[in-house]
Amino acid sequence: MKQGGHMETSVDNTNDVKTLANEILRMFTIDEKDDDWVKEVQIKTHTLKGLCGIYGLTASFNHLKIMEKFMKVCTINKITINREIAYFKNILNNLLKEKSSGVQEGFTAKDIRCYKIVYNFSTVAAFENMIHVLNELTFITNIHVDSRKIVVEVLSQIPISDMKQMLFALGIVDINVIKHKKVSITKPKILKNISSCINCICYKIIFLHLLEMCNQFSKYTHKQFKLSFHSNVKHFTLEFWKDLKVPFMELIKNAFTHSSDDKKLRIIVNIVKIKGKLNIYVYNSNSKVKNGSKIFDYQYTTSKSEDLSGNGVGLFETKRLINGLGGTIKYRNHMLGVYFLMSFPNEKFSSTHEHVKL
Repeated sequence: MKQGGHMETSVDNTNDVKTLANEILRMFTIDEKDDDWVKEVQIKTHTLKGLCGIYGLTASFNHLKIMEKFMKVCTINKITINREIAYFKNILNNLLKEKSSGVQEGFTAKDIRCYKIVYNFSTVAAFENMIHVLNELTFITNIHVDSRKIVVEVLSQIPISDMKQMLFALGIVDINVIKHKKVSITKPKILKNISSCINCICYKIIFLHLLEMCNQFSKYTHKQFKLSFHSNVKHFTLEFWKDLKVPFMELIKNAFTHSSDDKKLRIIVNIVKIKGKLNIYVYNSNSKVKNGSKIFDYQYTTSKSEDLSGNGVGLFETKRLINGLGGTIKYRNHMLGVYFLMSFPNEKFSSTHEHVKL
């Protein structure tokens, strides 16, 4: 238990990290290590580094930067590769044990009175944990997103002094009484998972995932940002985030990598269903593309960033993943920045199932 009641959680909560790390470990057992092997390990290492970044696995993020840099410059020399692989295996095995920062654990109790709780969003996992705990402590009556803050209104019988003490363990310090009267209400047995139902995911949770990415990359680059999000599709299949997490991550990381230090970065994500297509626009300011014919080429880069740059791997892998999903990606310089357009057949990710409103 950390000071203030914050508790770290295991990387087991981020199965995509664990899965990818194990994939790379299996690749290290292959005897024939040719150019294609190096390329695939480099791409997977770059993706894994990005995922460690958005999940707050800082130690592994820093180690993977070294690993990625080596994989770019290494030649196919079996002795050299095998010597370094022992070091890389150690990095990946430690990653499987590393704990993520920023994910908090709470406790249970009973609740009642009317409180307005303002929660500073950090990660999706921490947010869902906060909702889980509030559901145990209170009857949740309303939730809405205000920029980077989550405003939750709840009913509870717990005095405000006790409520503050309990919620402090979740990192919540802004809590106020809206009303001070007893309310007769039947609390449901189970509040459905706020992030998704069995078959779909709410568009507002997509926004929170994107906000989490921006928060993490902002920490690494020390750059300020503003994220705007709009979608005329209200819920998606569960595969939407599973399949597009890495492309979104790469486009947002690319925005932070190429933006100027002295101006606030503006990122706009618009998801539009129109004419049988699902179009996803990701715009960022301050980073126009100068040589568009090579932007999706393997190992083409204009970045000078030491932290987030993938040395020309990120956009190459993004295009490969999107094409593999039956989609397309293109870019266009627009005003002071650039937008990327990912386009898919409409039926690819749209869901008609009911979902829990946020």
